Amino acid sequence: GPGRGGLTSVGTLCMQFHGAADRPEVAKSLELMSGWKPLWNGTRPGEKLASKEGRALQPVIPGVPGGSTQYYLYYATQAMCQSAGSRWDKWNAVMWPEYVRAQFVKEQAIADTNGVLQAVGWWENTDTHSDRPVMDTCLTALQLMVYYRYMFTQQAPRSAPRTIATATHTNDVKVITTL
Repeated sequence: GPGRGGLTSVGTLCMQFHGAADRPEVAKSLELMSGWKPLWNGTRPGEKLASKEGRALQPVIPGVPGGSTQYYLYYATQAMCQSAGSRWDKWNAVMWPEYVRAQFVKEQAIADTNGVLQAVGWWENTDTHSDRPVMDTCLTALQLMVYYRYMFTQQAPRSAPRTIATATHTNDVKVITTL
């Protein structure tokens, strides 16, 4: 049946990659995930949220108990992208500005190869289940470029043109090809 928790995104993407993108379970899971939103460590960079125990608050994602928010959203973004069309357009229209707004930036933080100080940016979720902020930053960066990294599963792969090796010098190594 359709998933209820964060790993729904992983299962949905697996089904899409294995030719089951048209199954009703995938459609129901994509609908469930469409309501997910990240909750950052601070609603804007620099604003910290704390629980009564002094630990970061758990994220509030409908149907997602605890866990690693950014991990779930990483796979949800891929699944939404694979679904293409208006569902992907809506997801990306919400998530892209959310990620841009939530980026922490420290100006003049690190010197480049010419010795000029450059800004450093990162992301940080409120859950306590991942390596802050490294994992969140990696997963967020990968989400922001998801459509550059994967071919859509509903497209047939393009094959590379066939190249036949030929020798032009007598001292070349002989290449044997079978067609």
